[in-house]
Amino acid sequence: MDKVVIPQEKKQYQEIGRDLRQKIQQGHFAIGTRLPPERNIAETYGVSRTIVREALLMLELEVRWIFARARAST
Repeated sequence: MDKVVIPQEKKQYQEIGRDLRQKIQQGHFAIGTRLPPERNIAETYGVSRTIVREALLMLELEVRWIFARARAST
């Protein structure tokens, strides 16, 4: 992964989460494979692993919300 600079005025975990989601949707990470380790993601974005964990949690919650809505509508 190339280095990515996130502006400080935005919530870093949200920006990283959005960027990771976009990369997943664009096929940078194959479906069913693991994302890079937290340490590698943190180095790529120049942030702490805590921020990466928040970004990954945000993605996980989004996925759960999507599946919950899909089940509720059937």
